[in-house]
Amino acid sequence: MYNNNDILNNNSKFYTPDNVQNFSDPEDWKSSDKAHFVQFYEADNFLINYLSEYIITSEAALVIGTDSHIKELYSLLNKVGFNHEKAEKEGNLLTINVETALEQIMDGDVLNNEKFFRFMDNTLLSFNFKKKPLRIFGEIVAVLWESGNKNAAIELEKSWNDYQLNNNFSLFCAYPTKSFKNKDDGEPFVNICNHHTHVIPSESYSLKGSNNQKLMEIALLQQKAASLETEIESGKLIESKLKVSETRYKRLFEKSLSGIIIIDPETWEILDINQCALKLINTSKESVVGRKLYDTNILTDEQEGAKIMKHLSINSMYNVAELVFKNGTDRFADVNFLLYEENDIKLLQCSLYDITDRKQLEKQKDNFISSASHELKTPLTSQKAYINLLMSSLDKG
Repeated sequence: MYNNNDILNNNSKFYTPDNVQNFSDPEDWKSSDKAHFVQFYEADNFLINYLSEYIITSEAALVIGTDSHIKELYSLLNKVGFNHEKAEKEGNLLTINVETALEQIMDGDVLNNEKFFRFMDNTLLSFNFKKKPLRIFGEIVAVLWESGNKNAAIELEKSWNDYQLNNNFSLFCAYPTKSFKNKDDGEPFVNICNHHTHVIPSESYSLKGSNNQKLMEIALLQQKAASLETEIESGKLIESKLKVSETRYKRLFEKSLSGIIIIDPETWEILDINQCALKLINTSKESVVGRKLYDTNILTDEQEGAKIMKHLSINSMYNVAELVFKNGTDRFADVNFLLYEENDIKLLQCSLYDITDRKQLEKQKDNFISSASHELKTPLTSQKAYINLLMSSLDKG
């Protein structure tokens, strides 16, 4: 389309040797009319740099990309002296929005191969590409992948290969590396690579340099992979221990003879409650979890809650006066509050100690002492009256 060497070697800051040192050799793009390569990238500006060179060094190019990438591409092409409007008028460049393409090739979430082939046939026929080596940049697969429709992305990669069997063009796909950050993405990642004739790593790996440098970088990546595997195994062991600890805590929490309520100290919302506390309050877990502690008779109002929090800002524990729970038969409990942190999250624990049996024993003790005291006083009174009677008789005699 243009004198490519003049454009690539101009004084633009976008195409100095330092800036393009991570690009694969442009000769790789010319090595086959039916190359299908994939570029993984970390930054959008790297992709646009790469794509602009791909277009500038071509005779005819079709770009199926997102609106934002097409706009960035036009801007960069203008800065390096490439007149994209002229190229489009001459039939050497065509850009299509990804969403427009998806509307024509998809049935809902499923790729329709017939529609895809028809879309490509109509697109190529609309321009005089037949006599020129054609380069295509396709971003549909990446958009499908990022939207979560991974199956359709893989199917489209296959369809591109099938379409290449009867059509001569070089195809450039690109995926952001952030799309493969999950641990389950390993196998699909390999699957994508297997559908391409060339795989180009992201810009953090340089394709330039000596073989020794490349081997050293590969060895470093292998070391990082081994280190990561060790870290993952260590993480699994820690996770297993945490599960055991959590199970043990849950068992102690549920089987505790004391009532325990876990509360959000900022909102006083009940987060969890054990069976002993439910029995004391005479309610169900579903009825109280998510509600305020004020909805029980443990606290009367927000002012009492504020008083407790003020005390806990100075002392670690706060004791509440003895409470009586009315649930058929009166139940008595001592109540205290403890403020603590768990994984950097502040929590409030309300502990209820059932003292009903102790209260009953105390009442029995008081009744016994009262009765015994009465029994001891009765004979002394009788004896005193009898003595007074005798004294009176003696006085008369």
